[in-house]
Amino acid sequence: MQEFDRLRMDVKVMAGGQMHDALMVMNGDKMWLKDSQRNKVEEAPKEVQSAIRQFFLAIRMTGNLAKLAGQKDLELTHGGEGKVNDTPAAILRISRKERPDINIFFDTKTGLPLKSESQIKDPEGAEEKKYEFLFSDFKDVNGTKIFGKISVQRDGKELVEMELSEFKFGEKHEASQFEKPQ
Repeated sequence: MQEFDRLRMDVKVMAGGQMHDALMVMNGDKMWLKDSQRNKVEEAPKEVQSAIRQFFLAIRMTGNLAKLAGQKDLELTHGGEGKVNDTPAAILRISRKERPDINIFFDTKTGLPLKSESQIKDPEGAEEKKYEFLFSDFKDVNGTKIFGKISVQRDGKELVEMELSEFKFGEKHEASQFEKPQ
């Protein structure tokens, strides 16, 4: 899926009770991570890349539904009704060949994504774990509502909370944005 092969996320991350800036860049089969605590760029190890790629896709697919419709390797189906906290939600199930499904929960009143969930192989072990991405603090970006915060849970336990500091739309970004960070 070419549209989902490149992603750059500049975020503020709350982990271990401390806030720090982080940069995650995905470009094809390469992936780099940089955070303000270590101020060091690291290529994500191969065993971790699959989990991070699934993590990126679960977030990115939420905001790119129009592009999903034409993808031949995806099947989109109605996944029923549910709730996120006390908010009624409609579920979109995205099935992919040889990959776990991604379920996206949309607020039935506003249509905004509330949660994305998928089984992701844990890089620390061989088993798959349930990852949930909860979206909140929506902001207007060029007339479109975009989540400002993402809370990530693994098997029901909070793993990390991220705040997006900037969100850019558009098909044409400079290639340098997806190169190894300095």
